[in-house]
Formats: sequence, C-alpha cells, structure tokens
Amino acid sequence: MSPAAGHYFSTYLRLFRKRNFTALWLGQLVSFIGDYFNWLAIPITINRLTGSVTMVGLSFIINAIPALLLGPIAGVLVDRLDRRKVMIVSDLVRASLVLLLLTIQSVQQIWVFYLIGFLISCASQFFFPARNALLPLVVEEEKDLLQANTLMQFIFIVGLLAGPAMAGFAIGLYGEHAAFIVNSFGYLVSATSILLMHMPPPPAPADGKAVTIRQSWIDLRMGFTYIVQNRTLVGVLTCLFLVMLGAGGLNAVWIPYLQRAFHIGAEGIGWVDSAQGAGMVVSGLLMGFLVSRFRHKNLTAGAILWTGIFVAGIGLAPSFPFVLLFSFGIGLGLLPVQAV
Repeated sequence: MSPAAGHYFSTYLRLFRKRNFTALWLGQLVSFIGDYFNWLAIPITINRLTGSVTMVGLSFIINAIPALLLGPIAGVLVDRLDRRKVMIVSDLVRASLVLLLLTIQSVQQIWVFYLIGFLISCASQFFFPARNALLPLVVEEEKDLLQANTLMQFIFIVGLLAGPAMAGFAIGLYGEHAAFIVNSFGYLVSATSILLMHMPPPPAPADGKAVTIRQSWIDLRMGFTYIVQNRTLVGVLTCLFLVMLGAGGLNAVWIPYLQRAFHIGAEGIGWVDSAQGAGMVVSGLLMGFLVSRFRHKNLTAGAILWTGIFVAGIGLAPSFPFVLLFSFGIGLGLLPVQAV
C-alpha cells in the first residue's frame, strides 16, 4: 500500500472510531436505500391504479415544487437552528407520512399520493441542508473533512447500485406496501442514529441575528442578487434547468414505457435503475481524468449530448438487454452534467 493510500485508509478508520460520525453514516446509509423503495413504489402504484402517464408525471411535478419554493429559504433557516433537532424532526415527520400511503387502496385515493409526496418533499428541504451543515461539526478536524465527504458520497454509490435492485425485488415479491414500510423504517433508523449522537449545544449565529422569517428573507434576497449579477452562474443554472426539465419529462414516462414496451415488473425496473447507477459510479471514477483533459464547458456539453443519445437509444431499443446497456450509458453522462 502506497503512503498516500495508507494515509487515506487510516483517516477512514479514524472517522469510524468517532461515535457521532459512525452513527450518522450508518443511519444515512439505511435511510438512503429506503428512499429508493419509496421512489420506485409510488410511480408503479399510480401507474397500476390509473394507467395514466399524466398521473405518474404529476407526482414528480408535485414532489419538485417544494425544492423550488421552500428549498432556498429552508437552507437559510437551518443555518440559524439546531441542525440535529431539525434532522430528527424531519425524519420522524417523513416516517409518519410514508406510513399513511398504506391506506391507499383505490384510484379515488390517488390524491393522497400527491399530498403526502408534497409534504415529504417539504420535510426533506430542511433535512439535507441541516445534514450538510452538521457534518463539519461531527468530523471536528478540518483535515478529515474531505475523507468524511467521500464516505458520505459512498452512501450515494451504494444506494445507486443496491437500492433500485433491492426495491424492485421487494416490490415484486411483497407488493408496494412493503416498500413504504421499509422506507418508514429507514427514516426511523436515521432519526435514532442522530438521537444517539452527542453534540455540543449549537453556537449562536455569528452575526447575532435572531431566527426570523424577515431576516431569512433578507439573506435570501442578497444571495439571489449575487446570482443574477454573475453571468457564469446564470448560464450554469439555465443549463441545469433545461437538463432537469428534460429529465422530469423522462421520469414521467419512464416506468409506464418500460412496463408496456418490455412487459417487465418492478424487478426489471429496479435493474434498469441500478444499471444507470453503475454508469454513474464508473463515471465518478473517471471524473478526475476527464476534468484534467477537457475544459469544463466542453465536458458538460459533451456529457449532455452523450446522455441525449442514450436516452434516444432506449426509445429505439429492440429488447430489454439493450435498455440495460443504454441505461448504463445514461449513467455515464449524468455525473459530468451534475458536476458543472
């Protein structure tokens, strides 16, 4: 083992010896995998009950609204609150909301999916900024922060590879209700792990300002003003908006198309999503090489073009194995697009 590799390995071991970091990491691993059960079960259930692509797409639109409207101000508020308590409350709220999905039995109750999905997304807007802000306090030593972020990203990788496949098999064997139970359990594990962490009292705001909606709105307006005055940021955000707009349209037809064109169940859909996750993992391993060889704007433009070609390929795929191959190709392009 090289000295550099030995240094990183020893840092990882040191992080896992910290009770707070280990609790946070394990809780997030279980919770993130559980999220995939819900993400796969909801569109499958809506499609089964209604047979409507529009109704499936509506669920994605409603879930995205809180990120647009609440996300910015939630991030500002979290900076002035006890992050640990925010995360626990968010997890408990989401765990309770997911269980309400077990009550849906008919097409007349479809509106419950939209309402619960909206509320879960609202709670998530507070959870993730709080987690990101809490991590430096958990790690304590700034020199270990890079490795800590790497380990948190590993959760994302495991979720991409294992989550969809596990969710697909569980839904195929036990039905969508099992997925909702697993998702709720994941939130409870996350809340418990955070509760077991021993953290010092949150520091007072550095500027001494109280937590108020008015002050949060002032901070938000200052941030927005900075963005609109920066041409580079405006260009990047516009590009990402167009990409995500296309991705949203694809999500709306994704599951209905796969089920009708290739006659696959939840297991097959899980494998397709896992193939995409595998592509993102490979892309992540190549990112260092790609960034060192290409200008960022050229890399991003090429990744968008690459992704578009493989999305079109799925529409022309003659059989399911080609879908898996093209989904892997989509995953290869997604990470460079998101890494703008």
